[in-house]
Formats: sequence, C-alpha cells, structure tokens
Amino acid sequence: MSMTDVAIIAAPRDGEFVNAVRELLRRAGIAATATQSMPAQLPPKVVVLWSADLERTRSVDAQSLVGLWSEGRLAMVRRDQTALPLGMRDLPSLPPETTPDGIRNALGAVGPKVLRSKPESEPATTKPAEAPKAKSPVRPIIGAVLAVMLVGGGAYYYLTAEQRAKQAELTARLEAAAKASEDLNKARQARVEAQKKLAEARAAELEAIKRGDKEAVVKLGQERKRAEAETAKQVEIVQQSESARQKTIDDARKAQEAAKHAKAE
Repeated sequence: MSMTDVAIIAAPRDGEFVNAVRELLRRAGIAATATQSMPAQLPPKVVVLWSADLERTRSVDAQSLVGLWSEGRLAMVRRDQTALPLGMRDLPSLPPETTPDGIRNALGAVGPKVLRSKPESEPATTKPAEAPKAKSPVRPIIGAVLAVMLVGGGAYYYLTAEQRAKQAELTARLEAAAKASEDLNKARQARVEAQKKLAEARAAELEAIKRGDKEAVVKLGQERKRAEAETAKQVEIVQQSESARQKTIDDARKAQEAAKHAKAE
C-alpha cells in the first residue's frame, strides 16, 4: 500500500460521513485522506461525494474525473439529487443511500486491483450502482465515445492546451447530444397525446352526426379541426427534433475524431 490509497473529495457538510468511510477503510488497512478539491498528487483511487454543496465550490474538474474514470480509478457517489458534472451524466454512480461499506465495495470493484478485494463472507449493505437510463439510442453512443475519448488511458490533466480544448469541445458535444435525445422523446410524447385527442375528437363528432345533433356537429367539428392542426404541429416538431438530434450525434463523432487526432499528435 502507498502512504495514501484513497482520496475522498467531499463538501464540509459531509464531514461526518467521510469520517465514517475513512474509519472503515482504516480498519481494512486502506489509508484514506479527505479533501474539498482535486488533490495535486492523485492516489490510486478517488471517491467523489457529489452534492449541491460540492457543485457550488467548483473545485472538481469534470474533465479530470472523466480521465480517472477511463483509468478505472474513480467512484462517484451522489449525496443528493444534484445532477452529476457536465460530461459525467451518462456514467454509473452510486445512489444517495449508499453506506460507507458500499463505498468500500465499489473501491474494490473499480478498475485494476489496486485495493484488496472484500472478503466473500462480508455481506453487502448497499444497492448496486444505478445504471444510466436508456432513454434513446444516443445513450450507448455517448457511453462508447466517453470510453475511448482519452485514447491510451491518458488522463486529462496530462494533455496539452490544444488537447484540452478538443476534450472540452467533445464533452460539450456529448451533452448536446444527450439533451437533443431528451427533447426528441418529449416531442414524441406530445405527438402521441395530440394524436389521442384527435382520435377522441373525431369519435365525438361522428357520434354527434349519428345522433343528428347539428349544433353539436358544428362545435365538435371545430374541435376536431383544432386537434388536427395541433397534431400536424407536433408531427413537424418531431421531425425537426429528429434532425437536430442526428446533427448533434454527427457533431459529437466529429469532435471525438478531432480529440483522438490531437492526442495521437
């Protein structure tokens, strides 16, 4: 073991929880230090207790986190419902109810066997890491790009200024692709609702015609026309959203190639 095996990055509010984690690791023979920002000298493993308080400090570099993740050295633990840093939102993370023992398990499971594995007889006390929600086909694409964005396993903090700029652009493109995918899903849901209302309006109008209720036929006919216009509008929005999403995916792929080319040079 080195002098420090694990760095725990957390906001002061989580100090008591951090102490519990450190004590558990100490009993397992693992030396852990607590810090509120990314240390200059990184140990074999890094645990980030992500929260609204830590986000406000702006002391954690998402690009460095992606580098650590690509090397199998990072365990992300959410302490509340705050969204993960830009560029990390499609990667696995441990939920807020994770216990210190759950973090110990995660450290033994992440990447190379830098830390001793947990004895088989010791029971698990936390839920497994949450998998990213598969909202659309763009999610696997983003995950795959992130997995290779640091070619050769090099970390972000070792890159040149040009390489950093390429990686930052790639991260932004990935986030844009994810948002475009979510916008498309919302547009499709709105289209389904519009089509449902149109079907109901047509059925009501037909029923009024069968009854011979001329006044209701006029009123329901107007409602049916409005429903048709809304459905046509939603169909167009979906088509525009599909085009926009495809563009963001293409842009992300181009940014990926640019980042790989800069790294190769």
